[in-house]
Amino acid sequence: SPTPVVAFLSVTSKVAASASATRIFDIPFYFSSNILSMILGNLIAIT
Repeated sequence: SPTPVVAFLSVTSKVAASASATRIFDIPFYFSSNILSMILGNLIAIT
């Protein structure tokens, strides 16, 4: 059944997107990393 494959692709793309967003937004928000961490955590939890 294709369900595990779809779940794997969904999780993998979400992890890759959050990792790249962390790398991109880490430089301008270096001093407010707690706020950035909360925002990204909430976005990940919502999706």
